Amino acid sequence: MPEDRRHSILERRLAVIMFTDIAGYSALMGKDEDHAFKVLRKNREIHNQLIEQFNGTLIKEIGDGMLISFSLASEAVRCAIEIQKACKDQHIPLKIGIHEGEMVFEGADVLGDSVNIASRLQEAAQEGSINISGSVYRDIKNKTDLKTIFIEEKSFKNVDEPIRVYRVLFDGTEDVEITDHPSKTTKRKRYIPYLLSTGIIIVIIIILVITQFLPEKQKIELEKSIAVLPFIYLSEDPGKQYLADGVMDAITGHLSTIEGLIVRPRTSVEQYRETLTPANRIGEELNVNYLIEGSFLMVEDQARLTIQLINARVEDHILYKEYDRDWNDIFNVQSEIAQIIANEVEAIITPEVKERIESIPTSNLTAYDFYLRGLKSYYTYWNRRELFLLNTSISLFKEAIHIDPNFARAYAELANSMFDIYLEHNLGPEWVDSALYYANYALSLDENLDDPYRVRGRILRSKEDIEKAIDLNPNSDKAYYTLGWYYLLGSEFAMAMKNFMFAVDLNNTYPYYYCMIGRLYSTFLMMEEAEKYYKKALDIQPDISRAYYLFMMDAIYLQDYQTVLKYAKIKYDLNPDRLWNMMHLAEAYTFVGNYKEADIYFRNIEKIIRDTTYHEHPGSPPFRHRLGYVLWQLGEKEEAVQLFNEQMERDKYMLEVNKYSRGEYYDLAVVNAFLGNKEEAFSWLDQLMEIKPYDVFDYRFLLQETMFESIREDRRFIEVVDKMKDYVLKERTKYEQWGIKGIL
Repeated sequence: MPEDRRHSILERRLAVIMFTDIAGYSALMGKDEDHAFKVLRKNREIHNQLIEQFNGTLIKEIGDGMLISFSLASEAVRCAIEIQKACKDQHIPLKIGIHEGEMVFEGADVLGDSVNIASRLQEAAQEGSINISGSVYRDIKNKTDLKTIFIEEKSFKNVDEPIRVYRVLFDGTEDVEITDHPSKTTKRKRYIPYLLSTGIIIVIIIILVITQFLPEKQKIELEKSIAVLPFIYLSEDPGKQYLADGVMDAITGHLSTIEGLIVRPRTSVEQYRETLTPANRIGEELNVNYLIEGSFLMVEDQARLTIQLINARVEDHILYKEYDRDWNDIFNVQSEIAQIIANEVEAIITPEVKERIESIPTSNLTAYDFYLRGLKSYYTYWNRRELFLLNTSISLFKEAIHIDPNFARAYAELANSMFDIYLEHNLGPEWVDSALYYANYALSLDENLDDPYRVRGRILRSKEDIEKAIDLNPNSDKAYYTLGWYYLLGSEFAMAMKNFMFAVDLNNTYPYYYCMIGRLYSTFLMMEEAEKYYKKALDIQPDISRAYYLFMMDAIYLQDYQTVLKYAKIKYDLNPDRLWNMMHLAEAYTFVGNYKEADIYFRNIEKIIRDTTYHEHPGSPPFRHRLGYVLWQLGEKEEAVQLFNEQMERDKYMLEVNKYSRGEYYDLAVVNAFLGNKEEAFSWLDQLMEIKPYDVFDYRFLLQETMFESIREDRRFIEVVDKMKDYVLKERTKYEQWGIKGIL
């Protein structure tokens, strides 16, 4: 529980709670994102105006839903009627539920069963209608302007007693006769079993017909897709939340290794921690058929676990289990739960997978405690992207290893964290060496861990290792993403796109997946599709600089240099200390001809790098020739030539370290072309084509490169560009022939 919640004052009082929700909003987002946002904004305007008019208080917005409190039931119902009328005028399909009862107010939030009842009433409502509970009905039944009809007495999930459900009637609702005549009520009820039976038979027939025509793979995915939601933590010590999360992670990990079972990763379910979102909507948003809910209580060395398996489509509880075990037995409990769940959804566990699930990761629970704390810091990092969290993870994993030198999973997570530091924060190659060492050591202890193969595969560009990771964990979105990178680096763009699509299908919450898909759509000159994916990445993480960089690159291709400058400024403002952000802003000023501003930012880069080391690591931006070009335009040609020579010296040194690094070949070609050394420029271009002929952006940006002016009209240069373009367009054709559809 968040810190501010733990110390807030709890207040119990009678209140009326209204829960509203836009029906089918997720589907609308998938079809037309811009229209969906317009609907959401209009819905918010309607609510804000009418809530204030009827003396209500907006507690919070939950996605496209709203939670509102009132003092009087009559004001809540009148407000709901006016909201529905306004929404119908705007073609907004709204559902509303209202309940009155004792609420627990905690600061600006409201808790308790009554909130749950309001939520369930809303879920049960039809589009454009208002459902109220019996407690609300008792308060408004004598109000002559408020008309209702009894619907049913209904049992709701997590509510002890059945609730009498009434529908509020108002202009625009269906014409339903209102009567309390017992004979008519009884007569109507007599038909219900027959209607239900007929409806069930029709539904069964429809399902049988549809499933006959579904591809077999699609049927399996629909039947055996699952997500393990964050466990409810019941212990008094808030600092031990990571123990509950560790159990959730272990169960998720065990299930992920089972072939034919689609399992959503931890990062995609984290958004549903402490949420009122109903199970059917979570299932829809995650595209899974089953959910696992659980609670965790720790008292001294005794742990109590409750597990529920839910059919998310119909919110039906399939399984409920309680475990009271000693904490020393936690590994066996986690294994048992995973196997029971797999059995319930009819997933087949092979003997090899069963052996892996039942293996004990460490015999030392102190080491395991440090490991779980390291995981907590690691997952927090992926929400906040703060480097100190990765460093904290590394320290905790190292402590776990110090206590148990044979703890293979701790080595695996250490390799993960070190490689992420290199990738995400552009730090030195020593982190790569360490990541590879720990990945290899983890595999020497346990060859059945997937992540070390993935890390090793990315570092060594080993397709065999990456595919081994996927074999061990068919639900590893990171492994598919890594395989996509493997194909991207080999210029197999269609295969790269295919695997990036697999990754985002498994985990739709990681923004970089959307960036990479957008980047490839841009390469294929499918610019509208590319923009959709960049925007989706920004929806998930508004400060993700990669998306702004990709917008910049597309604007360069379109020669819209003011837009290039706009996105470069946004990117720089997100992190002014990052060298690449300075570099891109300086280049943007160069494109618009503002060489004095470009000079300022290039000089900042120069100072920072010269204050560290001359031969900076490969991740540093190659700024010298760009600064040289700016100085040349400002008339300072002598210093410019000196910088050109320094750049070429730096590039040749880097190629001694790694002859496959494409950037250095490109920069050497650029500098020589600008200095008029045409044959030397073509020599470096030819070597670039041998090393990596078809880079993602090269064919579009060679013609935009300002320093290629002397060779732009040369037949050899035109042939290089045409060759690149033809290749990429063949890759686009291959992708289109496969019929792969984007998820947006």
